[in-house]
Amino acid sequence: TMDNYQNYRLQRDVEIAGDIQRRLQAAPAGDLGGISYAGISRPARGVSGDYYDVISVDPNRTVLVICDVSGKGVPAALVMVMVRTIVHLAVAQSDDAGQILEMINVGVSGAISLDRFATASVVVFDARRNSFSYANAAHHPALLISSPDGAVNHIDADGLPIGIQESADY
Repeated sequence: TMDNYQNYRLQRDVEIAGDIQRRLQAAPAGDLGGISYAGISRPARGVSGDYYDVISVDPNRTVLVICDVSGKGVPAALVMVMVRTIVHLAVAQSDDAGQILEMINVGVSGAISLDRFATASVVVFDARRNSFSYANAAHHPALLISSPDGAVNHIDADGLPIGIQESADY
């Protein structure tokens, strides 16, 4: 029947979108610019608003991004792709995690309704200086695990979710 065909097409489109979204995610684990990372994201409905990325900007600078768009399914996935696009443009413009979040926020604010916002954390690691810049848009605190003693420190910063107020500071 026509309804079965439309359901099949819709499911197939979601599968294709999910495949594209998986290809946009960072590798599940790796070593870049003096850091080791591991991450995984499995959407509940084929696509989601969850996003993490590890971007090697140059041999000394690596950017880590974790983002969670409110909601589920295709609408959240579309916002996630928009956030990812802005992230990849913003990391070439700034070494400061707060400025990167501000660029993401300006790009997303007004483009989505208030029921679609995102929380995010950005870390810019500078291997040459052995330092990092951190900013948070209402996401969970980051965990810094120090070697060799394995001490775990919670790192947090104030910030509104992305998409709530265009002039937010991070």
